[in-house]
Amino acid sequence: MKHYAPFFTALVLLLALPGALFAQQWNATGALNTARVLHTSTLLANGKVLIVGGTSPAGATAELYDPVTGNWTATGNLNTPRHNHIALRLLSGKVLVAGGQGTDRKNLSSAELYDPATGVWTPTGTMNAARELPSATILPSGKVLLAGGEAADDTVGNTAELYDPSTGSWSLTGTMNAAREGHTATLLPNGKVLVVSGFGGTLTNPTLHSSTELYDSTTGNWTPTGSLDTARPFLKAVLLTNGKVLAVGGSNFTSTVYNTAELYDPATGQWSATGSMAVARQAHTLTLLSYGQVLVVGKTAGQNGAELYDPASGSWATTANLSSNFRQNHTATLLLNGKVLVAGGNGPLASAELYDSGGLVVATVSGASFQLQIAPKAIVSAFGQNFSTQTISAVNVLATTSMAGVTVKIKDVNGVERLSPLFFVSPQQINYQLPAGTAPGQAIVTVTASDGRLHNGLIQVDAAAPAIFTVNQQGTGAAAALDAITFAGAPFNATQPNGEPSYLAFFGTGLGADVTDADGDVKANVEARIDGQPVTVVYAGQAPFFVGLNQINMQLPVGISSGTHTFTLSRNGAVSNPVTVAIK
Repeated sequence: MKHYAPFFTALVLLLALPGALFAQQWNATGALNTARVLHTSTLLANGKVLIVGGTSPAGATAELYDPVTGNWTATGNLNTPRHNHIALRLLSGKVLVAGGQGTDRKNLSSAELYDPATGVWTPTGTMNAARELPSATILPSGKVLLAGGEAADDTVGNTAELYDPSTGSWSLTGTMNAAREGHTATLLPNGKVLVVSGFGGTLTNPTLHSSTELYDSTTGNWTPTGSLDTARPFLKAVLLTNGKVLAVGGSNFTSTVYNTAELYDPATGQWSATGSMAVARQAHTLTLLSYGQVLVVGKTAGQNGAELYDPASGSWATTANLSSNFRQNHTATLLLNGKVLVAGGNGPLASAELYDSGGLVVATVSGASFQLQIAPKAIVSAFGQNFSTQTISAVNVLATTSMAGVTVKIKDVNGVERLSPLFFVSPQQINYQLPAGTAPGQAIVTVTASDGRLHNGLIQVDAAAPAIFTVNQQGTGAAAALDAITFAGAPFNATQPNGEPSYLAFFGTGLGADVTDADGDVKANVEARIDGQPVTVVYAGQAPFFVGLNQINMQLPVGISSGTHTFTLSRNGAVSNPVTVAIK
C-alpha cells in the first residue's frame, strides 16, 4: 500500500527535537488574548485547543491555540457569556458547551455548539434545569450525560439529563442518590459512569459526601458503590491505564485542603488509599500522560510546583516548577505531541505554558483525514522521531506485524494488548491498522523502534470514525473516488449514457469493527451527504484486497449541477472530513 507521508508535516516538526533536551521542563508559550479563570479547554480533532469563556472580561469570548506556532487566535464568540460551564468534543467533532453561570451571576440552562470548520457557535437544546459546575461525560452511544450542579435557586441538584447530538435535545434520566456539586464523573471501561464525592445543600450550608455512585446508561439508573475514606469536594479524578480511577486532593469546604489520594477498583467497587502528594491541592488539574503517569498542577498561593503520580509504585514525585508563580482554576490539556498545555487561572491570568516530560512520544491520527477520531480496523498514521533507520512498505496489501525491526502494540481500555498490522515504516511515520477487537475507549500505543527504544502515546478509540482519503493525501480537497461503473476519475458525469444517475465509489476507513470481508455491508446506518443534502448509499463496507480500506458507493442525486460539491459521510453520530467531488 502506498504510504501517505508527508501528510502531517506540522506534527512531525512538533516531535522533532529529542526529548532528552527537555526532560521534565516547563516552557512559556504564547499568551492568551484575554486573561481567563473558570474557563474550559478542549482538544479539537485537528490538534488545536479551544479555550472558552471564563469570568468577565473573558465572558463570551473564545480562542484557539495552535501547537505548531504557539500562538492564540480569536474565534467566534459564544451567544451567552459563561463560566463554570462544561465543554466536550462530540463524535461529530463539534464542541458542546452547556450550563455555567452568566455575567448576571444567574445559573444557566442554555447550551450551544461550536463548529471548528466555521468558527461559529449556534444555540442547541435547552437543558431541563440550570446547572453550574455539573459533571459531564460522553457515553459510548455518543450521548452526553450531565449530572448535578447548582440549580437556578442556588441549591445543589441531584437530577441528571442526556443530550442527544442527533436531535439537539435534552431528556431527563435517572436521579442520583445524592445531590452533588464539586464532584467528578469518570467513564469506566465497562461503560458505566463513576460519580465521586462533591457536596449537597447550599454553599452556605453544605453537606459533604464521601459517597460515590454508578450510572448505567443501558437502564438509566444510579446505584451506590464503595465510599471514599474522606469526603473531598473539589477533588479531581482520572481514569488510569490499568482501569482504576485516581481521586486526588479536594477540601473539607472550610479550612482543610487535602494532599491525600485514593484509588477505585471497578472490579471490587472499593476504594483504597494510595500515596499522598507533597502538597495539599484544590482547584487543581489532573492530566494522564502518554506514559501512563499523572501530572497534577495547582497549589496554594505562592507555590508553583507540580507532581507526577506513578501507578506502578503508587507514589508521587515532584517534577519541574511552573514558570508562573501559582495557578488555580486553570486548564490543562494533553496535546498530540505529548506536552501539556496549561492556560489561565486565578488572577485572572493570560499566560500559558507547556510541560514536557522528556519521553519519546508517538501521535496517532486517522490515515485518511489526519484527525483524532479513529476506530477499530481503521488505517491510521503514527508520527514521531527515530522509529527506524529505513523506509519500507509492506510487500503485499495484507500487511505484517513487524517491519524493519519496528512493532506497534495497542493496549485497549480492557487491558488487552494486540500487535498491529503495519503498512509502512519510516524514521518519522508509521502507517498501521488499529487491530480488530480493540475496545472503544482510552488505549495506549507502544511503538518499539528499530533501536529497541519505546515510544508511547494515548488514543481515544471510537466505535466508528469514518474518514475519506483524498487525492492530495492530506485529508482535504478532492476525494479519492472513481465512477463505480466505468472506473473513470474526476470530473464525473452526472448521469450514465442511458440517462440514469451515475454511481460514485469513495474510499475511506474507520467505518467500524463490524465491517468485514464477508457480509460486511453496513449501509443501513451510514449516511452520505452532498452539499448537506442526503444521498443514497448503495454499499458501505470493506474494499476488496486492502486491509482496513472501506468503500462507499453512492448514487448521485438527480439534477445535480456541474461544478464542485462537498461530500461527507457519517455513522453513529461520527462525521467524516469534508471532501470535494467535481461534476462535469
